[in-house]
Amino acid sequence: MVTTGPKITFGMIVLNGEPFVLYNLRALYPFAHQIIVVEGAAPSAKGIATPDGHSRDGTLETLRRFRKEEDPEGKLLVVTAEDEGKPDGFWTEKDEMSQAYARRATGNYLWQIDSDEFYLPRDMELVIGMLRKDPGIKAVTFRVLTFWGGLEFLSDSLYLQKGAHDFHRLFAWGPGYRYSIHRPPTVLDERGRDLRKIKWVSGAETARMGIRMYHYELLFPKQVEEKCEYYKTSNPLGVFSALDGWMRDSFFSLAKPYRVHMMYQHLSWLERFPGDQPPQAAAMVEAVRTGKHLGITTRGTEDIDALLADQGYAAGRIALGGLASLYRFKASVSRQRRRIKDNIRGFLKSRKGGKNEVPISANFELVQGEAARTGFENAWKDPSIASSQRKLVDSELARMRKGDVVPPFRALADAVRRTGCEAGMMIEVGCASGYYREVLRHLLGTEIRYVGIDYSTALLAQGRRHYPGTPFIAGNATELPLRDGACDVLISGCVILHIAEYGKAIAEAARAARDWVVFHRTPVKDGPTIYYTKDAYGVRCMEIVFGEGELLAAFDAAGLTVVEKFDMGSAPLPAEKGVTFVTRTYLCRKEN
Repeated sequence: MVTTGPKITFGMIVLNGEPFVLYNLRALYPFAHQIIVVEGAAPSAKGIATPDGHSRDGTLETLRRFRKEEDPEGKLLVVTAEDEGKPDGFWTEKDEMSQAYARRATGNYLWQIDSDEFYLPRDMELVIGMLRKDPGIKAVTFRVLTFWGGLEFLSDSLYLQKGAHDFHRLFAWGPGYRYSIHRPPTVLDERGRDLRKIKWVSGAETARMGIRMYHYELLFPKQVEEKCEYYKTSNPLGVFSALDGWMRDSFFSLAKPYRVHMMYQHLSWLERFPGDQPPQAAAMVEAVRTGKHLGITTRGTEDIDALLADQGYAAGRIALGGLASLYRFKASVSRQRRRIKDNIRGFLKSRKGGKNEVPISANFELVQGEAARTGFENAWKDPSIASSQRKLVDSELARMRKGDVVPPFRALADAVRRTGCEAGMMIEVGCASGYYREVLRHLLGTEIRYVGIDYSTALLAQGRRHYPGTPFIAGNATELPLRDGACDVLISGCVILHIAEYGKAIAEAARAARDWVVFHRTPVKDGPTIYYTKDAYGVRCMEIVFGEGELLAAFDAAGLTVVEKFDMGSAPLPAEKGVTFVTRTYLCRKEN
């Protein structure tokens, strides 16, 4: 039992956590300074919650019983939406739930944990010892073992091997620190710096130490059914649209043995796990097997044993493992190439007297190399942006209603009209508050089928208030929650200029569109692409002015052909005297 050293606050958000939550609390208790569990549902989970926003499987009652019967030191704090003044019982989003436990944390470390995530006690002792030895560590990431159908079996996949197997979970905590976002978990220090940018122990490093997170995300049938129900309703147009078939063909049977992971678009496989289990996880499974948790059963394993004994399946697993290794190698080479290019560019600029390395003004500063790719990824998630941006939008919408249409509104409407798909499905990535739904309906003169996607929960919440009934989905432009060919027209709404690795966002837009992609409000110029930082609505962010040749090459690499360009005006470029850039909307057709 740990009695000295770092004070750890464990933070958990949970909905329908049976049977996991009781055993997880017992596992954490010896290591905890404090355990804060935030229970309840966000609106996207309404379909699997009670009418007043709580777990429908008795999780809240289990938490309260634990506090009464198994919490002699008063470590457990249970928080619900009602405690935050929400009479309907529902949280706004998972960001808000995580922030609720972070605000109440009194430890000097914050360890996020889901109800189905466990650790070996010796691994937790190693982590705490590492923090005690090096108090400068600000963040720790863990690599997962994904258990499937039983304690003896793991699922692995190309999706996980590409980097999704690393979970950011442990953060330093102190006065002025702020839990920023839940996806991915991000904590900022008192100066607004992402802790992973200061001193971070990566998933690769903890894995080399033998430390793993035991993730029982696909263990019990009841659990899998609820996950599928949640993801189907919360991502109606997304990657989870065929989960019923996945459950039938890949979990409850093994008709598709290379699609066993829930991210079924990616090849995956099963393998045997011979190692030790966290004691409380083993106790939980035994309790389920002996009927101590009514309504919860284990999955049979005879078909899994038979599959893993099949030599053909073993050969297939080896082949997929080799493919995963190739992906990791290519990613490593790509990172090395970027570093070399950045070093060369930096050297050439220094030989020219440091041009573009000196700040242009207090609000405009050119950045190069790694500085262009880090520190600004989550800038537009800042909640303060939503109200400031909407004030400007409201004034432009008022002008439009009076017949004075600003050029960006006109350009997007013209681009959509050019596709001939006014009656088709339109999805806008980077939708902000979804105001282009109103713009397109007004200027096209017809009702439209529109879905908005943004990674800012504050902007999405604002969109739901202004346009009730319009589907809004949380998602990142570089990994869209959409199936292939999900819409007739995909609108990339002033997005790629904020993404350092913009090629990924362009490729994702092409994948998710059936025929047309519109890259709206894109700044371009002659010559090379430049990166710079500026203040947008009071928040420091990164923007790009694209060298048009480089941008067109990225379109071409994604299988997109530019059909038409719509210009919205030009402006001087602060970085280079006499040089201007043009704001342009590109209408691209997908090569099918």
